[in-house]
Amino acid sequence: MYFITSLSLGGAEKVTLNLAEEMIKKGHDVKLVYMFGEAKIFAQEKKLVIQSLKLSSYMSLFFGFLRLRKILVDFNPDVVHSHMYHANIFIRIYRLIFGLKKLINSAHSSIEGSKFGMLLYRFTNFLSDLNTNVSNSALKSFIENGAFKSKKSKVVYNGVDLEKFPYNIYNSKNKFNLIAIGRFAPEKDYINLINAISILNKESNYNFNLSIVGDGPDFLYIKKYINNLDLQDTVRLLGRRDDISELLALSGCLILSSKFEGLPTVIMEAMSCGCFIISTDCGGSAEIMKSDFGTLVPVGDSAALASAIKQYLEYSDDFLSKAAENARKIILDNFSLKVAVNTWEDIYKS
Repeated sequence: MYFITSLSLGGAEKVTLNLAEEMIKKGHDVKLVYMFGEAKIFAQEKKLVIQSLKLSSYMSLFFGFLRLRKILVDFNPDVVHSHMYHANIFIRIYRLIFGLKKLINSAHSSIEGSKFGMLLYRFTNFLSDLNTNVSNSALKSFIENGAFKSKKSKVVYNGVDLEKFPYNIYNSKNKFNLIAIGRFAPEKDYINLINAISILNKESNYNFNLSIVGDGPDFLYIKKYINNLDLQDTVRLLGRRDDISELLALSGCLILSSKFEGLPTVIMEAMSCGCFIISTDCGGSAEIMKSDFGTLVPVGDSAALASAIKQYLEYSDDFLSKAAENARKIILDNFSLKVAVNTWEDIYKS
């Protein structure tokens, strides 16, 4: 059974749903349970049973325990694999009361649940059989903060579905179409990105555009910030979209401006499509991009980000064509969904 905080549009949610569907294709009995909100992503695999605990607030947690108890008694899973902070802590407390056969907790970032959340991870660490995180840098952060213990923790990379994000041969017509994808929240640091675009606009004459895909609590604030800098003709806010692979196919470069990440799924998806990557050195980005692809810049440095974008716009078509091929190969060899699913299956069987 997979257990996750929500089924919203985040990378962790998509990774978990993909994993559940692939395990069904391998012949396993699978159920996916989520805690909060309405599902915004949906399974294509008809055999996958998805249930909600229908939690609307912290006051409803007691009833959530009762619903989860009934689900687990009926399904009787050999392994419960939980994802993200709230689900990980919730299922640990459940195990303390009712017990479970085997429990794996997966974090998807270098920080989850603020300082208090990291303390809860530390004090409930004895309740899991295995802890994982999605990159070496993220796992190192958890261990250094005492949230995980190294002796029962490991890195398991996420994987991207190569069929959903097909490779596109480099097209020079798309070079000046830049894209950023992610939730409108402080950790994504879109202010940093917009400031970089403002700097670039003042210092160059390139006719480029930036599309930002996503929604979230900071959406209106970011929109107002763009308008205040008179960038509304350069930066377009596309809102929530379900055609990410199509948008990537029309883009030359993905920009990630985050303050911190675990293993940014969006970078893997963009590289699978052949996009060039400019990213802050915010966690797992460097592990995906390797040493010979894309551009890493310091976190929060708008001038460095602007300089990296300018450098990208000056690259030759031949250079970017070869970079697109290299990007796809990196994902194919290291971060495909097939590789991730086989790794997890080996862990479940061990």
